[in-house]
Amino acid sequence: MAAMLFRTVHDTADLTGVPDQLRPLIEACLDKDPERRPTAAELVRRLAEGGPPVDGTGWLPRPVAQLIAKRSAELLALPDVPPTVVGPADEAPKPPRPGRRRFLAVASGGAVLGAGGGLGIWAASRPDAGSGGGGGGRPTPPRWTVGVHADLTGGQATAGTAQRRGAELAVESLNARADRPVTLALKTLGDRGTPGGARGVAERMAADPAVIAVIGPTTDATCAAAIGAYDKAGLPLLSVSVGTAEVSAVEHPSYLQTRPDDGGLGLPLLSYLARHTRPHRTALIDDRTAGDYSWNLIRSMATAMRGGDLPSLTVTVPADARDFGRAVDEVRRSGVRAVVFGGLAPRAALFARELASAGFTGARLATQPVIDAAFLKRAGEAANGRLLSSAFTDATALPAARPFTAACRKRYGSAPGRYAAEAYDVVGLIAQALRELDPQGADREAMARRLRAVRYRGITKTYAFERGNGSLTPGTGLFLYRVEQGRFRFLGDYESATRA
Repeated sequence: MAAMLFRTVHDTADLTGVPDQLRPLIEACLDKDPERRPTAAELVRRLAEGGPPVDGTGWLPRPVAQLIAKRSAELLALPDVPPTVVGPADEAPKPPRPGRRRFLAVASGGAVLGAGGGLGIWAASRPDAGSGGGGGGRPTPPRWTVGVHADLTGGQATAGTAQRRGAELAVESLNARADRPVTLALKTLGDRGTPGGARGVAERMAADPAVIAVIGPTTDATCAAAIGAYDKAGLPLLSVSVGTAEVSAVEHPSYLQTRPDDGGLGLPLLSYLARHTRPHRTALIDDRTAGDYSWNLIRSMATAMRGGDLPSLTVTVPADARDFGRAVDEVRRSGVRAVVFGGLAPRAALFARELASAGFTGARLATQPVIDAAFLKRAGEAANGRLLSSAFTDATALPAARPFTAACRKRYGSAPGRYAAEAYDVVGLIAQALRELDPQGADREAMARRLRAVRYRGITKTYAFERGNGSLTPGTGLFLYRVEQGRFRFLGDYESATRA
């Protein structure tokens, strides 16, 4: 995954065989910066210059042009599609199947609190509210419920609670607007961090006809356990913190992963190495104690580095190794200028201390699992200077998240936790999809399709998904931290941070 992302984001496309007259236009379309790519109108203009007639068919073989004309005539002759009629708000839903009925929201909205941020962008671009309401006043917005499926009492309760709080603030911010075209309610259910609990929560969410989409679950294991129930109900599930690639939007049409999966965490490190350590060699440390996580990361990085002419050396540390003596000796003998550690926080601290004792002063890199207070405590001074990739932001360091951070401190008495700002954004993403879909006539399956087509600018990143596989646009949502003076300092999105 990291190798593919690295080539997609950084490599020049192979245009061998492309006619010379088309090459400049295709290169422009493949520009790494979306702002520099030609618009559709510009494409039409440039293709038409000195080219085919204005009907656009002169370049086609005659039989193909005739077929297009025939199909166009048939399409124009189709009867008009009758308008959709939405029943009154108190009309009961008529299933035959949960995923295909039109769900009418019945839950009430939450308290009102203005948090600003990305939801302001959504509200400013809303459509006209339409007709309705009494006495010529503003119509009553339709109501929908957003579910939050989280670990609230188990081993990842801190992360689950942070996501619940972010969603609460987003719903309150939205509902505080008098001109909102939809009112959202929140339904939060905890799964205790267990697969069995996750399946039960998914079934309860699916059985509630008011729920139009669900945020969660918190962990990889609970997501894998719950996805079947959400798929069966056609209920959109948007994960915020799940990193596994085993649950994918390709196999599960109701699912969207709103962060890059763990396989993409190597991309920021590859970008840094390409800019700052080339042509020197990098040691890739595969700590087998971390199992598949370390193996997948190190293997994908080694593959990408071979393809990108970045010399590397892979050092495997057995799962039963009590220390990193042999690995550190290999690093010293090889004369590498950078080291990437593929394991988790406790072992990363041990490796950091041993590497520092050996006098290594080159670049030291690792990934998101090392962003943990346990690493700072156990590594001590040896932690400083380490560069870490992640799929989450520090909301307190984002200018766009200042209103959200202030609201979080006021409401909960503390700064936003990990993934709180991302959960806030995902509520805005859901609201944007409802706006585009027309909240009066929304249903779950239509929402699942619309969510994949939405482009939403949140306070943490811009959310846009690949139409073919439902994954985030490559390179989106990846960040860098550095340990400085015993603290994790957020550097920003990886492209900006590695250019600095």
